[in-house]
Amino acid sequence: MKKFIIISIICSFIVCNVSFAYDKHYIKNSKGQTTGYTKTYSNGKTVQYNKKGQVEYTYKKDSTGKITKYSKTGKKLETYK
Repeated sequence: MKKFIIISIICSFIVCNVSFAYDKHYIKNSKGQTTGYTKTYSNGKTVQYNKKGQVEYTYKKDSTGKITKYSKTGKKLETYK
């Protein structure tokens, strides 16, 4: 019984980490200085941060493939095809 509980705890920990997996890419200016970074999640959401770690923009991809850009307050800004 103890082995089952331990295995279920380990599996739930692995599943939680996989669901929050993201790719991190740094944004650099023409001088090579880092000005921010983006995190792209597996659910199609991309969040752009400034170099202080504050959210600048959020991009969401819908089922039709359109990408919508939102401000840090959640206001819809643009839609790309």
